[in-house]
Amino acid sequence: MKNDDAASMGEVTGSNQESRLNYYVMYSRYRSTTATTAVDIGAPEGARLLSPISGIVVELKQYNAYGSIPDFHLEIQPDGADPRYRVALIHFSDPMVAVGNRVVAGKTPLGIVHNLGTSQEQLNEYCPGEYPHVHMQINDISIPK
Repeated sequence: MKNDDAASMGEVTGSNQESRLNYYVMYSRYRSTTATTAVDIGAPEGARLLSPISGIVVELKQYNAYGSIPDFHLEIQPDGADPRYRVALIHFSDPMVAVGNRVVAGKTPLGIVHNLGTSQEQLNEYCPGEYPHVHMQINDISIPK
């Protein structure tokens, strides 16, 4: 499927001088969404994944990433946000929350960053070496999957 977002096909780089955070806008691997609807966040294996937002956990399920690697999918309904939108996170293990739990941004541990053990991780195309990552995206539940 063609992605018409020009930024999704070429590399865009930048930095935030205050936090010294470097970033790349990676291509969206020909998904139907644009490259800026999701983010891969590199983190050390074993690091605690803290909630990026405050809200309520509305979905937590185990699935197989890349068809065979045990992984978890979690969705949070953000406080004060349009109820159509949820923040989804994948690529972690050992969930520390359950559906219905309230989470607090930067404080509530959600799980543990784990290594998918695959060179298919897109982040490895941009960073030297191989790094585990957590994938975070915004889902609009009004759009059928």
